[in-house]
Amino acid sequence: MRRVLHRGFSLIELMVVIGIIALILAITLPALGGARSSAKQTLALANVRSTQQLFERYSSDNGRYPFRAAGDQPAGLEEPVEPNALTFSWYPEGVLLATTNHFDLANLWPAIVADLDEWPGIAETWVSPGRAFELPELDDVMNGFEIEPGEMFSIVYSNSFVARPTLWMEDRGETVDRIAELRPTRASEVRAPAGKVMLWDRHLAYLSKEPERVGEHYREKTPMAFADGHGSLEDPSEASDGVANPLNGGDDTTLHNTSQGVYGIDYD
Repeated sequence: MRRVLHRGFSLIELMVVIGIIALILAITLPALGGARSSAKQTLALANVRSTQQLFERYSSDNGRYPFRAAGDQPAGLEEPVEPNALTFSWYPEGVLLATTNHFDLANLWPAIVADLDEWPGIAETWVSPGRAFELPELDDVMNGFEIEPGEMFSIVYSNSFVARPTLWMEDRGETVDRIAELRPTRASEVRAPAGKVMLWDRHLAYLSKEPERVGEHYREKTPMAFADGHGSLEDPSEASDGVANPLNGGDDTTLHNTSQGVYGIDYD
């Protein structure tokens, strides 16, 4: 009669197995994290492209890209607005935002296009994947919640589309007529739509760690949508240099202040 002997793992063998498992995890976990980040980056690119398509719908309906001038009356608002300020009906219903800085349109554009879709259904696509998002309630606002459009939404609208191209031309002269220069852009005015950036994701919330910041931008491949509707990942530090905007404190941030505005090119 034979006896069957059952031998367990020795301590050394067990340590070797644990070491192999740890090595496999060390190799695979970063790859899995990278895959998740890549998937969110793809989603962020899809979001800016879909927003650009929304802008095209707005342009088709209104003959211009999203724009508001000082004193313009928001649709549905009966009470008169301040003539020297841009006024926006914000979310939730009943909340108004006003600014005297025309170039705040970079962040306040959602209030102009929101009537094309209900905010709760589309607003999430304006937020960088991986960033916490929840629209406030009216009670929150009444109890002191501060609405910061630049923090609420991630997609930025280039300042180039809310003023005349002459604002960013070297031969514009010493005197700048503010009223004449601040006007909307028609799609037909964009001379190189495949090279002019309209929208981009400012937060890049899907990255595992915050990249180096250069001015207003990150030195990182950023989801962008161009005026011809295509999207791509581009490094803002590699865009054409910005030129000073005399109506915005001399700001020369790239993508916003493209030389010759919508006549110019951000990427060849």
